[in-house]
Amino acid sequence: MGKSRQKTIIKIFPVCLLLLLTIVLLINLILLWSRFCYQTGIDHMKRKDHDLALTSFQQARNSIPDMLARSLAGQDIFRIHIQFGNIFFEQALELWKNKGSPDAILNLYEQARKNFEKAREIDPNTYIPAYRLARIHTALEVIHTALFPDKANLYNAELLYQEAIRLRPNGISVHSSYARYLHYKKDFLGLKEIVRNMARIYPAGYHNLKREPYFSPALIPELMPEVVREIKRLRRKRKGMPKRTYKKVAEELNRQDFKTLSGKKWTGQAVQDVLR
Repeated sequence: MGKSRQKTIIKIFPVCLLLLLTIVLLINLILLWSRFCYQTGIDHMKRKDHDLALTSFQQARNSIPDMLARSLAGQDIFRIHIQFGNIFFEQALELWKNKGSPDAILNLYEQARKNFEKAREIDPNTYIPAYRLARIHTALEVIHTALFPDKANLYNAELLYQEAIRLRPNGISVHSSYARYLHYKKDFLGLKEIVRNMARIYPAGYHNLKREPYFSPALIPELMPEVVREIKRLRRKRKGMPKRTYKKVAEELNRQDFKTLSGKKWTGQAVQDVLR
């Protein structure tokens, strides 16, 4: 390498380094500002100020150039779309509860759906977009059935719930929402399987299931398999002895410190309800 070339490199190297550092600093400032706007939007969300939150999230999105959005800021864009979707979903739900215009409700759910779809495209390995989309498709399915009972339903949340559970196999919220959906679809076999999984994932939570709309005594064997087996064993007729009464079975269950779904002591009536 000639001396003149070395001198040229020595001269331009500091300039190139300075330029590189300037670009890095600029990118960090852009992302810092975007994340500040994003956090401001989160704060507005906590106060239920949806309009202000939308403005903040839009500022967060607009401050990121497309070049960064496709590379370094992918997760930032993902989070922004999730929050856009959350806002439209909450607004649609609130309008539904207040018996607002069906067209307005559908429009809000559609906006939420589009944002969750964009988030899903960015990161298909995260359960949140699939879970949110499943809830949206559930709502749209119910609305479509109510508005157009004679037409084929365009929406179905089944595959989306299955995708969310595949990505979040121990997510109790996903399972609980899916259980409500299966109850709505009158799929009792599918509901039994999901309830069985819920009891496996979070055994202490089965007390809360009794308050769910899908609960029925027929689900108790899925929720309390050990208790049901013990009840059947205690009720089994012993050779040369009378069959235990429901009250006697209840007394033995209490002696073994088994609790009902409500966390209470067993009674003869409760035992009888399980065996119906």
